[in-house]
Amino acid sequence: MSENLKALTLRGIFFSGLSSIIIRLLSFFTTLILSRILSPYDFGLMGQGILFINICMILNDLGLSTALVYQKEDLEKSANTALFLVLPAGVFLTILTYFLAPLIAHFFKENSLLEITRILSLTIFISALAGIFNAILNKKMYFKKLLIPEVAPVLLYSFFTILLARLNFGVWSLVYGYFMQVLINFILTYFSSNFKFKLIFDKKSALLMLNYGKEVILTSIIL
Repeated sequence: MSENLKALTLRGIFFSGLSSIIIRLLSFFTTLILSRILSPYDFGLMGQGILFINICMILNDLGLSTALVYQKEDLEKSANTALFLVLPAGVFLTILTYFLAPLIAHFFKENSLLEITRILSLTIFISALAGIFNAILNKKMYFKKLLIPEVAPVLLYSFFTILLARLNFGVWSLVYGYFMQVLINFILTYFSSNFKFKLIFDKKSALLMLNYGKEVILTSIIL
C-alpha cells in the first residue's frame, strides 16, 4: 500500500469515525428532548408510517450505490449508467408506495397514515439519487467532503423537528423533519460530488453493477 493510499485510508477512518460520533450524539439528545415533548403514540405512528418506506429503501437503488464504489470501470460512465437505472426504479417505488398508502392505513387502522405514508414516499426517490452521489464521494475517497452531507442534515433535523414539536405539530414534526433531512442530504451530496449528469448508458457496466447489486440486496434482506 502506497503512502498516499495509507494517508487517504487513515483520513477516511478519522472522518468516518468523527461523523458517526457526532450523528450518534445528535440523535441521542434529539430523541431525549423529543421524548419529553411528543407522546409514545406520535413515535408509534411515525414508526408505522416509515416501516414500508424502509423496506423500499432496501430496493430503491438496486444495490447500485454499493456496487458503484467497487466498480472498476470508468467512474463517469458507471455513475451515469447507475443513475439511468436508479431513476425509473426510484420513481416506480415512490408511485407504488403512494398508491398503497390507503392499504397501509387500513392495515394499521390509522387514517392519518394515509397522508403520512404519501409524504414519506417521496423520500424513496430522493434517497436513491443521494445514494449514487454518496457512492461517488466514497469512490473518489473524498471523506472530508462527506462530513457535512452526513452531519448537517441530522443537525437540521434536530433543530427543525424539536421546533415543530414545541409548536404542537405532533407526529408531523417527525414526518417533516425526516423529509427535510433526506432532502438536505441529497442536495449536499450532489453539490459535494461535483458530478455532472450526462446521457451515457453502458450495458457492460450496467450488467456488472446489477449483478453485484443483487447480492447487496439479498444480504440486506437476510440481515
